Amino acid sequence: MPPTKLLQKSASSLRWVILLAASLLMLSNYFVYDIPASLKDLIRQNMGLDKSEFEVRRKKKGVGRNISP
Repeated sequence: MPPTKLLQKSASSLRWVILLAASLLMLSNYFVYDIPASLKDLIRQNMGLDKSEFEVRRKKKGVGRNISP
């Protein structure tokens, strides 16, 4: 196989790996941030917390939010 064909095949495989990694990162971000945000009211009701108590607990556990902008 000529070197150019080998490089093209390798670059194509690398693109798929990068696409898969980016997709997994975006999906994990959805599970970490968006799903708990939609369950906020239900969690507050079940734990018996008012809005300020819930926010204090959320901020204490949200280490990732403190690091990222």
